[in-house]
Amino acid sequence: MSIDNTNIRNYKVFPAVLHGIFHLSSLKSILRAAKIAFLEFFVHQFAVKWKLRKDIIIHVDHPLDEKVPFTPEKVDVYLDFVAFFIRPLRMLQKRCGKNGVKRTGEFAGLVGDTYKKASEFYNLFLTTTHRPKKVNYKGFGLIHAFDPHYLCVPSLHIAIVILTYSYYRKVLPEEGFSPEEQAIYNSELYSGALAIAETVLYIKQHSVNCIPAAVYMMTELVPSLFTVEDGTNFISDLFVKSNEVSEEDCKKIREYIQDRFERLLLERQYCENWTEPLSRWLLEYHGQNS
Repeated sequence: MSIDNTNIRNYKVFPAVLHGIFHLSSLKSILRAAKIAFLEFFVHQFAVKWKLRKDIIIHVDHPLDEKVPFTPEKVDVYLDFVAFFIRPLRMLQKRCGKNGVKRTGEFAGLVGDTYKKASEFYNLFLTTTHRPKKVNYKGFGLIHAFDPHYLCVPSLHIAIVILTYSYYRKVLPEEGFSPEEQAIYNSELYSGALAIAETVLYIKQHSVNCIPAAVYMMTELVPSLFTVEDGTNFISDLFVKSNEVSEEDCKKIREYIQDRFERLLLERQYCENWTEPLSRWLLEYHGQNS
């Protein structure tokens, strides 16, 4: 099998979605994922915003957030989040035929599972950060209009990009991609995941506290795809190539995220539910900073 002349970024989103919804083998999973995302992400937040629900809201800002400068021009990277996880599906659809459609349904199911898993915590606490209220830069109006900003911990942006590169790392060899192809595509997806993950701090959509929670959640949800070692490696690679944050501050950010990730894992051993160490940490954090 020869290497495709194009990289994953050049595959189109709309044909991938269209191809998926016109096949019963994937349509059910796509509709389920869309329903979960709509109810657990959008409806929940807007119900709170419009005062139809009264949930506990905890601010999770951290002093390290200030070490990352607000960089609005990175908003396009942040907004590429949905396309990032859909484009590879088009590659599989074109390269693998029926198997590509099957994989579309499989991946949509995992996306739905990720939103559902996060909602287990969202139904306990809502979390937010202080983000710029008015930003005169294209893209922020869309973000602020459709995201009331109450579901910060765990960050779904972090969770989904982790799911994406981890899933294709497993699937590419199963679908007969050559070792050379796997290296090329896995590198592209991993670099893209890191770039999107970093933007949650650059455009002030999340705090450093939101990242370890998401990494921890994914080790719970898909341990066969994303191990504790994978989580450690992902954190270690954050902000390694940053030109906007000093090397010293990048190191402090990584150390903080890694320490919090390890503490969550340690406490998980003594808890029945994965949300318990996360809940305990945020309540303590809220008490210390209120």
